[in-house]
Amino acid sequence: MTEKQLEPRRLSLLEISEGMVAVIDFCVSEDDMMSFAHLSGDHNPLHLSNNHARDAGFEGSVVYGALIIAQVSRLIGMELPGLHSIWNGVSLDFRAPLYVDQDARLTGTVIHTDRKS
Repeated sequence: MTEKQLEPRRLSLLEISEGMVAVIDFCVSEDDMMSFAHLSGDHNPLHLSNNHARDAGFEGSVVYGALIIAQVSRLIGMELPGLHSIWNGVSLDFRAPLYVDQDARLTGTVIHTDRKS
């Protein structure tokens, strides 16, 4: 994935507040797709063949959902809250396909904080 290297943020729980936003712009390349296919063993032609994807009604090769989820990991681990953070769950709905070499933006917004735990 093409992006600039960012210095990770280091926010403590006390520094995080409702309404904080983090944004990551990214673009998944054909090389990214081939690397993921090799790593995962998922060689579904919807992801690797423009012709097959078009025959199935898409505009071109569809980015693997796992590569989009990887950007969620980047957002949490590098931006909000940043370094030393981990996530314990995710729920995503893919509303529209992302295509190879298409610019994308991922936005995360803090909607609730709980300082009791």
